[in-house]
Amino acid sequence: MKIQAFVPSWPSKRSLNTDAIVAAVSARYPTTVLSDPDDYFNAQWQKARDQFTGDVLLWIMADAQLPDNLGGMFTEMERMMKRGDIGWYAPDIEWTSYIYQKKHLKLVEHEVYEVPNTDSVVFAIRADVIKKMPLIDPAVCFMWGMDVFASTVIRNMGLKMVRDYKFKVGHPNNTGYDIEQASSEMGRLFRSLEPDFREQVQETIDVINSLKRLP
Repeated sequence: MKIQAFVPSWPSKRSLNTDAIVAAVSARYPTTVLSDPDDYFNAQWQKARDQFTGDVLLWIMADAQLPDNLGGMFTEMERMMKRGDIGWYAPDIEWTSYIYQKKHLKLVEHEVYEVPNTDSVVFAIRADVIKKMPLIDPAVCFMWGMDVFASTVIRNMGLKMVRDYKFKVGHPNNTGYDIEQASSEMGRLFRSLEPDFREQVQETIDVINSLKRLP
């Protein structure tokens, strides 16, 4: 199984972890830094797609704080991605809007649960999932959309998106982009989708929101 890692970075204090992340990850996987200062998430994601030739794409944002047992997380990631039924693997994230109660989730393995979204700070995704995902024009939507597209495609393929609660990645409790603009552009992206896929994406969003609201 060929794993290629991509580290989206940018000229900001939020990217101070870039060198440490690259050093840690490149010791195990071929690693590419995405550092064009004009790019936001969807432009970075498109460049990763263009350069990716492996079986699994590993994505680690430059403002992530990696767990102490990084090697253990990578070993678990590799094992889970070899199961054959996992389309997306991610650790838990210290700060995220995607918070669920485990009692409402389907247990896959010890401390690994099937979820409708994990956040996109650190994750691994299969090549065949990526190939089936619609392209996102960064000029239409600069920041959001990729994760719900992936979740929808994974469900359509009969695969699982999972969060591994054994590992927690640190992340700042803020964003470096305009949330209002990102939300507006996500709406524009949603309206541009083919009707069938748009309906499927809406189903994904509904499941995410319903699970987030459960006590």
